[in-house]
Order: sequence, then structure tokens, then C-alpha cells
Amino acid sequence: MARDWANTKLNFSVFKDRADFTKQGEDAYAKILSTYDSSYASYNDMYKIDASKPSGYNTYSLANLKTITEYQSPTELENYLNNFDNVMASIDMGGAFKKSKLKITDDKRGIFDFGLASKGLQRGREYYSLDLANESPNEFPNNAISGIVPEGLIRAVSIGQTKQFWYDSPTTKRNYLLELRQQGTTAILKKKPNTILKTTNGIVHPQKHEQGLKYVTTNKKSYVMFEKKGGKAKMVELYIPLHDSIMLSHVMPLLLVARFLKLYGVMTRVNTIRLYREGTSGRGELFVGAAYSIKDYGEEFDFNAMAFNGVDGRWWYGVNQVVKAVNDLDSFENNGAKSRKSMANPNRREYYSGSGGQAGTGSSAREDYIAVFSRFRNWYTESIKKGELPPLRVDKKLILIGGAFSSSSDEGIQEEFFRILDTVDFQFNTAEETCKRIYKRLVDDKYMEWWRKQQPIADDKRAKFILDCKSKKSSLVREYKTYVTRLLADTYTYPVGGEYAEPDESAKELADEYDEKIEKMNLFLKTL
Repeated sequence: MARDWANTKLNFSVFKDRADFTKQGEDAYAKILSTYDSSYASYNDMYKIDASKPSGYNTYSLANLKTITEYQSPTELENYLNNFDNVMASIDMGGAFKKSKLKITDDKRGIFDFGLASKGLQRGREYYSLDLANESPNEFPNNAISGIVPEGLIRAVSIGQTKQFWYDSPTTKRNYLLELRQQGTTAILKKKPNTILKTTNGIVHPQKHEQGLKYVTTNKKSYVMFEKKGGKAKMVELYIPLHDSIMLSHVMPLLLVARFLKLYGVMTRVNTIRLYREGTSGRGELFVGAAYSIKDYGEEFDFNAMAFNGVDGRWWYGVNQVVKAVNDLDSFENNGAKSRKSMANPNRREYYSGSGGQAGTGSSAREDYIAVFSRFRNWYTESIKKGELPPLRVDKKLILIGGAFSSSSDEGIQEEFFRILDTVDFQFNTAEETCKRIYKRLVDDKYMEWWRKQQPIADDKRAKFILDCKSKKSSLVREYKTYVTRLLADTYTYPVGGEYAEPDESAKELADEYDEKIEKMNLFLKTL
């Protein structure tokens, strides 16, 4: 992590979404070639194919990466999703948020609940005839694919225990036997003719799940709405740091928090941010940050999209290419205003590498990311004031970055889940309520768990056991104070010196609020 902020240059940018991000990269690349440097292709592999590079290198060109839509480790993702409910169920929520009263409804303004929908979940249906597609391809002009017959024109015939589906064409005067398929299957076969099919309950569909397959539910009341309490809507923004060493297990806490908050009526936006440090040889240190949204407020959870945009190792190469091209263009157009210039020759233009060290590693990774990210938030705020970015919908203390960097085990994931959740809790509820909830989880519950393991105690060991109990309780209280103090420090520690330091007025407000919450914690402990 950069320590001397006076010698550290920061280059931050925000894009609307992945499509906007890639388009700006492609446009920048094309403009540099056509306007500034015709040899630029040798510095950027956005479209370059080089047989001398390691095997698989060509698949990392942006042109090829744009055709990929699925996360590179679908089995790993599927395993996490299958265990998702189990992980959530194993966490004691501790009443961290007062759950609004839920109303089950068919009103689509509510939040779609897959659990409700799945009670009547069925494969969507389509009826297809290859003969009809060949003999009368324009039978239904409004259909994108020939051979699919609208359900209202189907004639069903029962033969024993099975059903046949027929279509009587007024155009060819022929009757066509139709194959019952899961909706979306025909379109998939057009793109992937070798797709392996199977039949379930008389419906033909791909053997493996494919993007584009449609499902329907007979349960119309598949939405939940929260009872309106009045006041300002609660919103949180989460940022997933994208780096080649950050895996799905590291970012699971953020996805768990987003899902949990949604269930409790708190809206979330999930973003990915490529936050890294360019090389420092002979130059001042440079941190680069490029972010875009991967799940906006109100959008459904698409875990494949979040995993692909946030932690896919292949996409990391594509992001590098875009970051490089966009910043190299800025170097040409703005005389290197955001570039890392040579200390010996300030007029020398330096191309970006697009890659470099992450903000931090090991046990200090989270703190290092928070330190750099706090300056990103201040840059964001300044850009809004200049009219360069749309207004924020949340308090900047609720724009959070995180990950299970120290340990990505189930225990590590849960610890980071609670760290983020407790941070949000402190912002939405009183310090006394939050301190009480955290105390129950970290002191009372852990103490009882330890106490049960000590039983039964022999009579001649009870005196020592009483001392052990006091010692254990004291130890847990110390750990609690350390945890809360560190949690609040992460929230209220502000950047000093260098670019995008905290303004004096805001710094005073943060310091005062921090002192107030620490005081409330100490007062709470005195009441025990």
C-alpha cells in the first residue's frame, strides 16, 4: 500500500456498466491508432493475435472475451449457490435489522421470490416442426424462428397415456406433428446444433442448463412487498475488487450481504472495481481505479454475471486492456494529466501497463483496500460536485469495499459477512442497539458455547473453573472492544494528505461521529 500520499498519483474512473466500459475501451483504442500513434497496436493486445505468446493467450483478446458470458468455473459457482441457503441458515442474524412485515402478492412491483415461484415452477413450452420450418418458413411472420407454432393454434390428441400435438396449416393444407420442447430450446439449437438433448415428462430440452431456457410458474403470488414505514429508503453500495488473485470465495461475503439486505428491505447496488498499483520504477506511485455496476438497485440477482464481472480470471485480462487504452488516450488528449510520468524526464509519455500490484496482500489486504478506496469515494464526491457524475443515492459511509482476504473458509466468509453487516447496522440504527447485538454474538454466544464444552465439572475443580470463567469472559470482552473499535475505525478513518484528502469540515464530522460511537460502546459496557 502507498504510505507517502504526497508522492502518490490517483487515477479513478466510473463507467455505467460493462457494455459502456468495453465500448469506451474499443473507441479509445481505435482513436489512438487513427489519430495519435499508428504503431499503438504493438503496445496493446486488445485485438492482437500473437502465435508466439503462451497457449490460450489469444482467447484473452477483448474481441474474444466479448463473446464469453459465463463464469469460467461454473461448477464452483453452482456449488456455492447450492450451499447458499445452508451458509445463510448457519449464521445467527442476531436481529441485526428489524424485518419489515412481508406481504405475499402477485404485484410485480414487489421483489420476485424464487422460493415462492418454485412451488409451481414448470418448464416453459414451445411446439416445433422441422417440416413446417422447411415448407412454410413464413407461416408466422412475427416469430423470430421458423417452425415454432403459437400455443393457441395447437391441437392436442390423446393416444393412450401420451399426448400428441398437431398444427393444421391453412397455408400448405398439411397437418404437422409437433415436438414439445422447453421454451428456448429451438433458439439454443440454432446457435449450438450439437447440443445434447433429453426428455423430461414429455418435454425435450438440453441435457445441461443453457442460458435462454425459460421457466414459468403456476403460483401467481410469487412476489413479496415490504410494509411501508415511511422515511428515506435504505440503500447500500458494495464494491468487489477485481484482481487476478481474488477468487469467488473471497467475494462471497459481499454477495451474502447483498442478498441478506434485500430480504430485509435494504436495496443494494453491486459494483466491480479494478483497483491496482502501476509500477513505481523511477516514477511517483500511481493507483488506478476503474469501476462499473454489475447489479443495480432493484435488479434481480444474476450470480453468473456478478461472478463473471467480479472474479473471472479471463475477464481480468480484458479489463486490463480497456483500462490501458482509455488511460493512454487520456495521456494523448490531456498531455498526460493522469499518466505516470518519468521523474527524470516529466515530458516523456509513459504508456500504461494495465496491470500491476493490488492495493494490499495477506492479512492487511482489507485495510489497504479501504485506505485507497476512501480516496476513491472522495474523488466520486468531488466529481459529482463538478457535474461529471450523477448524484449518489447513499451516504458515502455506506459505499463499502470488502472481501474475505484473510481467510476464505466458511468461517472466514462468515466473519467478513458480519463485518460488512455490522458496518451497515451502525449507520442505520443507534449505536446502543448495534453494540448490544454485536456483544450478544461475540461475547454471550461464544461464552455459552465455551461453557457447555467444559461441563460437567468435578467438585474438586470448581474453584479453578470459576476463575477460568471470569478469565474467558474478560478475554471475550477485550476481543469485542477491539473488534468494534477497528470496525468503526474502518468507517470513520479518513484520508489525510495527497490527492482527494478529506475536506476539513467533513473530517471534523467524521472524527466527532467516531468519538460519539466509541463513547456509546463504553457506556454500554458499563451497564453490563
